[in-house]
Amino acid sequence: MEFHAEDSQEAKIHKQGINDPPFYRLILLVLDALLILGIYIGSLSIRYPQTFQQFLFWDAMGILLTATIIPLSLIGGHSKTTDMQSLRFMSEHVIVSAFSFLLASFCIYAISAFNVDMAPARFNVSFTLLLFPIISLVYRRQISSRINQGQRFKSLIVLGSGPVAQDFYRLLRHHKWPHDLRFFSIKATEHSSTLIPQDSQSPIVEDDLFVKLSISQGDIVSIVLAEDTSNIPRELMQKLVTLHFSKIPVQTLDTFFAREWKMVPTGHVSLAWAFEKGFRLNSPSYERFKRLSDIILSAMILIIFSPLLLALPLLIRMGSSGPAIFRQTRIGRHGRPFTLAKFRTMRTGSDNASRTTGEEDNRIIPFGKFLRKSRLDELPQLWNVLKGEMSLIGPRAEWAKCVEEYENKIPFYHFRHVVKPGITGWAQVNYPYGKDETDAEEKLKYDLYYIRHFSFGLDLSICLKTLYVMISARGR
Repeated sequence: MEFHAEDSQEAKIHKQGINDPPFYRLILLVLDALLILGIYIGSLSIRYPQTFQQFLFWDAMGILLTATIIPLSLIGGHSKTTDMQSLRFMSEHVIVSAFSFLLASFCIYAISAFNVDMAPARFNVSFTLLLFPIISLVYRRQISSRINQGQRFKSLIVLGSGPVAQDFYRLLRHHKWPHDLRFFSIKATEHSSTLIPQDSQSPIVEDDLFVKLSISQGDIVSIVLAEDTSNIPRELMQKLVTLHFSKIPVQTLDTFFAREWKMVPTGHVSLAWAFEKGFRLNSPSYERFKRLSDIILSAMILIIFSPLLLALPLLIRMGSSGPAIFRQTRIGRHGRPFTLAKFRTMRTGSDNASRTTGEEDNRIIPFGKFLRKSRLDELPQLWNVLKGEMSLIGPRAEWAKCVEEYENKIPFYHFRHVVKPGITGWAQVNYPYGKDETDAEEKLKYDLYYIRHFSFGLDLSICLKTLYVMISARGR
């Protein structure tokens, strides 16, 4: 892996243009706004060439922009770290566009019902909301492709050569990191060494960081500290601080994980991390709003799905003997136990065997696999939400026996209980079903990110991603 001392013309274009992070989000926002208004006004001018100005209502256009752009942004539609060529993003874009269609249509028609002076062309509103996601997906794929082609001109510098740096390198490979990688030691050595000796693809650890920076700093996207900052020499740390505020961003591991992967590196931060960063749980007003939302939405969902709540127990009992409702002791906020209710998807007494469920677990009843994949088995948990034991969104409520074991083995695990558990959550929509302790530790990284960034925007983003999980039947 080498630095490029001189930029090719293509590399310069990338660094000066759309690959520049400060302008990336703004460019996409402007493109989206222009596209929405362009489709709406253009279709009006074609349909009503002489009188289209009569349909240019600012209220309607404002609703079109807000109801379309904000939900799209919540699923990462304006983030440089989102893989916009992936099938998952395309699916989420389609789902969120359907949500925007319903939201914008309802708002526009509700306002026009009370404001006789505002009469937007319904066909053009619908046409705009249907055509926008198609064109949006096309140019997002083009932009993402262009950025990916330009990544080879950028390098990520990792400062460290110990176990933390080695684990970080494995994670970068697992996530298929697109940038060139360069590892540097925090201490001067006589010769270069391999980061992971037994790995044939392992990069070389070098010790001339600032020499390389002086030659080709324009090729560097960031410097990541994969080392305990207390171990970094003071002189080197001072140089890094100066560099961070003048030329190249320097990040700690937890900052890098939060920005790039939306998680917390539990294995590489100290227990004092919670005090240093602080969890964003200091907003009583949002907690009250969240509780009110839980009550209203849970009641609405129970009413809408009431026919299923009556039919599913019959179908479950037809396929397997025993009660239709499965109850189990789970751990809630502040470590308080409560009884969680779900539709039974396994044979009675299955919880006395293995604690985890495999892909083809023979304990699952015939109708149970469908209930799990569609997540309809979780409908009874809405009663737990109404009672205040759970929230619609939060870390998964774990079985009391598992919690006792995990808290003894996994650092930070007890932090999951500073918020109410949820039916869905950040870990549930970003990580597959957990089978063992390793999976529990991986999901914890997402749970801690949720707790750290506890907010309305993140909750709404989880709701939209949950729709994707349900529609694509990715539950388990």
